Amino acid sequence: MKKLSIVGLMIIVLSTPIFASTLDEIVNKTLLQSSAVQSAKNTLTSNQIAVQELLAEDNLSYSVSTGDLTYGAYGDDASSSTESDYSVSPSLTINFNDDNDTSIYTSSSISSSEGTTSGSISTSLESTFDFNADDNSDELQAKLNLLEANYQYNKALLTVKGQVYSYISSILNYQYDLEEAQNTLIEYQETYDQEIAVGSYVEEDVDAKSQMAKITAQQNIVDIKAQAIELLKEQFESYSGIAYEELDELDAIELSIDMSALNSSIEIAKAQIAVYKEELRVLEQDTNELYASGGLSSDIGDNISASAGATYSFDNYSFSSGLTGTYNYDDNAFYPYVSVSATYTSDSNTTSENLKILAAENLVQQSNLELQDALSDHSLEVFSLQNDIQESNLELQQFEIEKSVNTQSLQTIQTLYESGYATERELTDAKNLCSLDTIQEQIIKLDRLIIQNNIDKEFL
Repeated sequence: MKKLSIVGLMIIVLSTPIFASTLDEIVNKTLLQSSAVQSAKNTLTSNQIAVQELLAEDNLSYSVSTGDLTYGAYGDDASSSTESDYSVSPSLTINFNDDNDTSIYTSSSISSSEGTTSGSISTSLESTFDFNADDNSDELQAKLNLLEANYQYNKALLTVKGQVYSYISSILNYQYDLEEAQNTLIEYQETYDQEIAVGSYVEEDVDAKSQMAKITAQQNIVDIKAQAIELLKEQFESYSGIAYEELDELDAIELSIDMSALNSSIEIAKAQIAVYKEELRVLEQDTNELYASGGLSSDIGDNISASAGATYSFDNYSFSSGLTGTYNYDDNAFYPYVSVSATYTSDSNTTSENLKILAAENLVQQSNLELQDALSDHSLEVFSLQNDIQESNLELQQFEIEKSVNTQSLQTIQTLYESGYATERELTDAKNLCSLDTIQEQIIKLDRLIIQNNIDKEFL
C-alpha cells in the first residue's frame, strides 16, 4: 500500500497545472522574445526605406543657375564714359523627343548701359532622366528586395509560431503517454496488493517476483516519460524565453485552402525575371549621356566672353555644339563663334560587352527555370496539404466517435457502480479513458493548427 500511495502522489504533482494560459498569449510572448523575428523585421524596415528613397529620387527635377554678374565702367570717372549701350544674348536649346519630355536650355547674355556692363550665364534641365534606364533596374531590384524581405519577415513569424506549436504538441503527447503509463503502473500495483491480501502471492514466490518486476519496469517507463516532459519544457523555455505554461482548452478550427491566394516564392521568381530582363535590356540598348556647359569670363581690360554648349553621346558616337560670344570694348563689337562636331570611337570592349549580354541572357533563362520549379513545388505542396487536411478530418471524426462512446460508457458505469453492479476498477478505467480523451483532443486541435500554419506559410 505504501508504493501505491507514492505513485498516487506522483500523479497529482505531474498532472496538476500551476497556471493556465491561452495559446495566443504563449505565441505572442515568444514572438516578442525572438531574435529571428526582430532580425527579419529590421531587414524589412531597411528595404522599405530603400524603396522610399529610390521613389523619392525618381520624382526629383534638377535646375542650376550661375546667377548674375555686374561690371562697372572703367576709368577714374565712370560717369564720363561715352560707350554706347549694347546687349547680346547667345543661347542654345536642345529638345529630346522622348517619353519624358526631356529638354535642356543653356543661355548667356552681355549688356551695357550708361557705362555699366553686366553679364550672366545659366543652364537648366528638367527631366525624369531615363537616358540609361539604370534607374529602372535599381527600382525593380529594390522592389524585389522588399518583396523578399516581407516574405522572410512573415515566414519568420509563422516559423516561430509553428515551433511553439510543435513543442507544445510534443509535451502533450508525452503527457498522454505518461498518464497511460501511470494508469498501467497503478493497475499493476493494485493487482499485486490484492493478490498479497487474499494470499495468492507469497512475497518470495515466482509470481510475486514477476509482478514486482513488472511494477519496477513500469515505474522506469513513468520516470522516463516524466523526465522527457521536463526536458521538453526546458527546451521550450530556452527557445521562447518564457517558462512553459499549461494550456487552456483550444478552440476547434476548420481547415481549408484558398487556391486563389498568392504564393510569395512564385511572385519573387517573377520579380527576379523582371530584374534580369531589365538588366539585359540595358546592356543591349545604346547608352545615352547628356552633358551641358556654360561660362562667363572677362579679362578686366578689353574683352568679356560668354559661352554655352552641350554634348550628346550614345553608343560609340558623340555630337557637340557650342556658341561663344566675345565683346571687345575698344571696337564696341560682338564676335560670335559657333561650333559643331561629331566623333566616333572604336569600341575595344565589344567582346567583353557581348559576354556580359550572354551572361545576362543566361540569368533570364535560369530565372525562368526557377519560376517553373517554384510553380511545380507549390503544386506538390498544395497536394500534400490537401492530404493532410483529409487525414486530419478523418482523425477528428474518428476521435469524436470514440470520445462520445467513452463518455457514454463512463455515465453507464457510474450508474452501475452506484447500484453495486460495477467495480471500482471498472469505474477508474472509464474515468482514465475520458481523461486521456481530454489530452488527445488538445493534441488533435493543436495538430490542426500546425497544418493551418503550414498552409499560411505556403500562401504567404
